[in-house]
Amino acid sequence: MDQLFSDHFIYCRKALTLEDTEDVHQARVTGRRLQALIDFLGIPRSHEVRTRLKRIHRLLAPLRESDVIISSFQSLLDQTTDPRQEEVFKTVLRLQYLKQKKHQQALFTKLPEMIENAHIQRWHFFLESELPLFSKFFPLKDRLEKKENSYRKTFRRYKSIKNRYGWTNDRTLAALHDVRLQTKEMRYLYKYTSSIYQFDGNRSEELYKQMQPLLGDINDRRDWLREIHKKKVKTRLSQNGVQILSRIFNEEIYRLHKELVRL
Repeated sequence: MDQLFSDHFIYCRKALTLEDTEDVHQARVTGRRLQALIDFLGIPRSHEVRTRLKRIHRLLAPLRESDVIISSFQSLLDQTTDPRQEEVFKTVLRLQYLKQKKHQQALFTKLPEMIENAHIQRWHFFLESELPLFSKFFPLKDRLEKKENSYRKTFRRYKSIKNRYGWTNDRTLAALHDVRLQTKEMRYLYKYTSSIYQFDGNRSEELYKQMQPLLGDINDRRDWLREIHKKKVKTRLSQNGVQILSRIFNEEIYRLHKELVRL
């Protein structure tokens, strides 16, 4: 966990330079992994380390989402030759660049005090003096089983909603997003608890790892659909381009769902 925190701190510092959007991504990923582990180990929600990580995540998340939308729609713009689609992509990009600037300013204003030296010292105290007390009598097997049961329940809920409303319905995609978040969490838990508690979790970790890319691709299309249907976008455009892209994105979601079911 110490290495994970060190990586998180380094990427947070790098994120402030805005030289590479990947730094924001890695800061967010390492922070999410730490939060998943700390939650799993039963650290109180009010604990200072936990609340600090959550505050940092709230700064990084909206900026990362803007970065991803900009990158995705720029790539879509570069690939299309249809002027109706170009109009949609350019409109989304203009609006997202404004959002990105706002989120970057929030990062500059609030993140530095969250990653100052006192935060590092507090982390090391937690790691050396508090964590051993939480982990010494930790019921690992029972907690992993509860997490697995929770995951299966979430997946069953997604399948039930999909069967009722269809592959591309908003309810289905929202339920699948819950599956995606828990898939990431389960992968992190098997990866890091297996090293802490010395057991072989590679097989379980690999299963969740295989699912992640497909879940991520489906979630991307869901986000793209949201973007092109936002009021600020639609009021600036003819509906022709939006309708064409809605059909394309929904067809891709359907195809990706089919691939996911085959895993």
